[in-house]
Amino acid sequence: MARPLSIDEQEVRRLHELNMSSPEIAKELGVHRTTVTRALDRLGLLEKNVSTLDRLPPHWPKILPKHLEAKPLQYIRALVRLIETEGEGATEKVNAAGRWANLIVSESKDIDYDPKYRGKQVCEEGGFKLIDEPAEGGWLRQLLTDALAARERRMEE
Repeated sequence: MARPLSIDEQEVRRLHELNMSSPEIAKELGVHRTTVTRALDRLGLLEKNVSTLDRLPPHWPKILPKHLEAKPLQYIRALVRLIETEGEGATEKVNAAGRWANLIVSESKDIDYDPKYRGKQVCEEGGFKLIDEPAEGGWLRQLLTDALAARERRMEE
């Protein structure tokens, strides 16, 4: 049995507060992302993602653990953080998330989640798939609209 890897939890906290994802922190520290996830859990910081999961469409099944780091969910998290922090943190990740969402909604598409789905495009990674946008507007369009409004409010301050 391998001995547990020691990790500087204060450094994990600092990087997490910079809005780095678990894989990004793991790469920075040279450890596996599971090690980072466990450290975040010990620090009580995993709850930050609960609000993101709470904002997902209610008809979606529970996101499988193996899909929690999928690129679409990382983008969704970035947009939710932008909304929750009223536009703070205009980072590259947020900008990339905005471009990703805008590309999808500009083609009248929305995103859905099916744990068994195996997509081929980056926007369809980890069980996420593109669907036609409902006539009343899609979930992703609303999320993008809310994120852009939060950014605008922040810029007006």
